[in-house]
Amino acid sequence: MIKKIFGILLLFLVIGMMPSVFAETTLDANTVEEIKAFNTPYGGEVRILQLEKSITKNILIGAKIVEVVKENHPESDLQQAQTILNEMEALLEEVKNYSLEGKDNNTLAADFVAMKKQAIILTQEFKQNIEEFVDSKDRQQINEEIKELELNELNNINQAVRNSIRKHNAERTQSMFVIMGIENSELIQRVNDGNAQKQEIKEEVKTKYQTFGNEKKAEVFAQIRERAIKRIVAEKDLTETTKNKGNEKFLQIQSERAQRLNNWVENNTNTNNEYTDRIQRIQKSSNQKGNGGN
Repeated sequence: MIKKIFGILLLFLVIGMMPSVFAETTLDANTVEEIKAFNTPYGGEVRILQLEKSITKNILIGAKIVEVVKENHPESDLQQAQTILNEMEALLEEVKNYSLEGKDNNTLAADFVAMKKQAIILTQEFKQNIEEFVDSKDRQQINEEIKELELNELNNINQAVRNSIRKHNAERTQSMFVIMGIENSELIQRVNDGNAQKQEIKEEVKTKYQTFGNEKKAEVFAQIRERAIKRIVAEKDLTETTKNKGNEKFLQIQSERAQRLNNWVENNTNTNNEYTDRIQRIQKSSNQKGNGGN
């Protein structure tokens, strides 16, 4: 019985931890899981960064496809494809500049869902538009060149995601340690630095748990169970609220598409839309963000 209770206790700890590597954001089913993260201190930060990475990657791939088509089929009319990529860049700037400060979980989750849905629609529109210009030989060339994409920008985002995940895991571990009465700031710091293993945390909890009498074990288990139930209820409420608020926000974003693109064009009147130009713009906006600019 003791082993069973301890196993459940560890389960509550482990399911609160985020893996070091996240899957790419996908459609509906995963979105429901993704928005649950907005109930945690750093979960929203991770999701927004993941969305930034996804849009950035799609822009780079799209720009590379356009480059190949222009090279192999110079007679192709790629104006619409370029316009869609411009829209994606405009949306990327919005995501990069998105601030989590001063917003409640419902607003953060709704904004994320809306921006993600817009990104998916733009990606689908681009694919549909460019498809008629791409033949089998182009696809082979594209697949080869995509492997050599400029990855510095993606690597920077990956590092930011990892840092946020580590902060999340450190916070969840600290929360568990408080319940257990464990004081180990060195281990918490190593979790925050990404240098701790889950097994170390399990052993720390297990060692402390084995010193408890039956009454203390029951008290700790009750606290953890209560927190887990509260989390499940909060996640369900957030999911239900986001369904409506996310759709409302998406309709707003859709209605602002033309204005967003016009603003982007006005701010980029003297720039080209070659692959290298898009990379430079993305890197420039990231540098401005890192320096506190807009």
